[in-house]
Amino acid sequence: PYGTDSYAKERARMNKNGNTGTWSGPAPRGYLGPEGKNAPPPCREIREAAPAAPPCAVLPGGAKLPLMGLDTKGASEDVIDEALDKGYKHLDCDPLNGNEEAVGLAIKSGTALRSELFVSSTLPARGWNLLPQPHTEGVMAACQSSLASLGLDYLDLYWLPPLEGAPDLLGLWAAMEALVDAGLVRHLGLAHLTLPQIEKIRENCRIKPACLKVELHPLCAQRKLVGVCKRYGLALLAASPLPADQPQHKVIGEVAQACGHSASQVALRWNLQRCVGVLAPGNNTTQVLDSYDALSFTLLDSEKRQIDAIDENRQFATVSFATVSDPEEGGATKPSVVLGYYKN
Repeated sequence: PYGTDSYAKERARMNKNGNTGTWSGPAPRGYLGPEGKNAPPPCREIREAAPAAPPCAVLPGGAKLPLMGLDTKGASEDVIDEALDKGYKHLDCDPLNGNEEAVGLAIKSGTALRSELFVSSTLPARGWNLLPQPHTEGVMAACQSSLASLGLDYLDLYWLPPLEGAPDLLGLWAAMEALVDAGLVRHLGLAHLTLPQIEKIRENCRIKPACLKVELHPLCAQRKLVGVCKRYGLALLAASPLPADQPQHKVIGEVAQACGHSASQVALRWNLQRCVGVLAPGNNTTQVLDSYDALSFTLLDSEKRQIDAIDENRQFATVSFATVSDPEEGGATKPSVVLGYYKN
């Protein structure tokens, strides 16, 4: 197995012989018999240490998006201060939350340099269906309003969310591209859009989206969406990774007890371990500090597989104006569907 002495010796032999990729060890076992009776005994799993540096996703141009972020909805200036002191570097904002000024004051009073932080905000979701097109001036004004409230010169990322009245997404995206041209925004992202909408924007844009924010947690894994977006080069962020009304699942509780951490930390760690960032709720200091400690441990492969199995494609968060589509819509169609083998 990988990491053992025999593996290292075999790799050394392969390198010596020209690294042909041939294997001189035993042949693959193949069929293991009924119920795997001929399978070798399972190896003892070892819990790996968590990486010393907090994980990041690399965006186009080389910018780093911290995968442990803070959803500032409902967060006071004091809570944001505590979050920054704990080590949070990504602050996700929305003007509709009404607290961008508090976020800006916390940033100003903190010790972190602006270059060390990743600050994102969102295009307001309401009113665009009442405004004449093109929306360039309106989008510019909305972004400048958020920057003024935050006391910043630029945003690291600006989100396009589902919008009231289903206005022209492509026209709004073109208006957001102008923000990048003007130096007000470094990257553009999509929030709570469906895969067909994501593909439509990607196929018709000048500046491609760098990130997708969507509800993701053990009961709503959205594996196809995650997989397709990763192939497109989009970083993934889990919004609502800990839905307030999500019941305590037995499996998550069992894993939490086995690894000595809280159920919330386990649920966050599950996303982080599949390279999906999380936006931890910023409702209170205790929750903010507890969430950050999801970076302090790892799940065993067997524990992650246990949590993988509880997916129900069940969404808890209600997102205004969001379109709900079939989870198999968009991307490549399953071969079983193409061949007519798929049955509901």
